[in-house]
Amino acid sequence: MEADLRGAIARGEFLMYYQPQIDLRTGRCIGAEALLRWQHPKKGLLLPGGFVPLALDSGLTTAIDRFVVQEVCRQIGLWRGQGYVPGRIAINMSAVTLLTPDFAQDLGASARAHNVDPAQLEIEVLESTMFPRISAAFNTVYDLRTLGVNLAIDDFGTGYSSLAMLKDLPVDRIKLDRRFIT
Repeated sequence: MEADLRGAIARGEFLMYYQPQIDLRTGRCIGAEALLRWQHPKKGLLLPGGFVPLALDSGLTTAIDRFVVQEVCRQIGLWRGQGYVPGRIAINMSAVTLLTPDFAQDLGASARAHNVDPAQLEIEVLESTMFPRISAAFNTVYDLRTLGVNLAIDDFGTGYSSLAMLKDLPVDRIKLDRRFIT
């Protein structure tokens, strides 16, 4: 399975699906969340739970995350070329990738290559992986904010939740975990 995963990008087996985000007041689509799927040649369509843990264990997470950024920017560029304004596209990102020193520069380059305004992108990081590493990732977060990229904390309430800490974070959106609400 790890060998299959290592070649999946080169073979074009990763696919992006886009889940619309709807403004409940107006009923209008205001953006989407990019969802990665793997069309495995023998196992069929795999959801992230079927390969992301392996990607983390094998050190492939950053390569996959970079593919996702490139693909999302490419798709936004295609939509714009067809006259569509897709709104903000949220991209789930691992904390490992966020800690990569050149991530913000690479994201900016992808956006420029496809004529995408970085403000159309929102990087989503799981609260349980972000909060323990926030000080280490601060430079990347700052660089992303300087580009105009939005930042969201996903599944807030599942790990190191601190409402006090939120006021100090440069976060645009918080996605509350269902367990936190109940």
